[in-house]
Amino acid sequence: MKTEYPFLFSFLYNWAADYILLLFVKKDLYPEIKNRTILIGASACSLSYILWEGTAGKLPPYCRIILKWFLIFSILYILFKIRSVKKIGKTISLFLCYLFLMGGAVSFFLSCIHIKTVGGRKTAWKAMAVIWFSAGVIFLWKMKKKKENATQISKTYTYEVRISRKGRKAVYKGIYDSGNLLVSQITGQGVCIIQKEQAAKLLLPKEKSEIEQLIYSFQKKKKKRREKRMKKRSSK
Repeated sequence: MKTEYPFLFSFLYNWAADYILLLFVKKDLYPEIKNRTILIGASACSLSYILWEGTAGKLPPYCRIILKWFLIFSILYILFKIRSVKKIGKTISLFLCYLFLMGGAVSFFLSCIHIKTVGGRKTAWKAMAVIWFSAGVIFLWKMKKKKENATQISKTYTYEVRISRKGRKAVYKGIYDSGNLLVSQITGQGVCIIQKEQAAKLLLPKEKSEIEQLIYSFQKKKKKRREKRMKKRSSK
């Protein structure tokens, strides 16, 4: 009975840690993978640690280290059904970053118990360095991924609009299904809405001055109406 408790504790501890790590990797790279698969993967990783610990004293240290990482990477390869070298690199890198981040956090909190000792302080600083490095790599990777997703969305939901008017040409970006229901009263076709600065590129100098004059007159009338309202309020 005594030998069952250490085995069970080691299995459950490693299982919980591996489940969190695999869940983070799944969320970032493999959202289509089911949570049930992650549970199986965490169990396989935990059993691999038990196998690795069982080889202590039976295999040379370097052989045990090779065996350990071979088992982990093999489980990642099978679990996420990786089929490209690029995907393997991303998966392993992200897994290691989360592993170092979690390990650094655990090491830091454990070292806080002996923080008054020199060894405790050194361990805490090392753990903090690991935490910040891993967190920085993950942050930069997520920012890059966010930018790539935004670029992909932009390519998917936008299109080029080429407008030609009186010898003047301009190219703008339009959005699919923008909710614009305006139509021309003359042609009955949809109206493309563009900013004033963009529209100015298609106008002749005379047209620009006429529009500017209309805007100025409108703003002047608006200002006069506002002043009248203010006078009425002050006289009451």
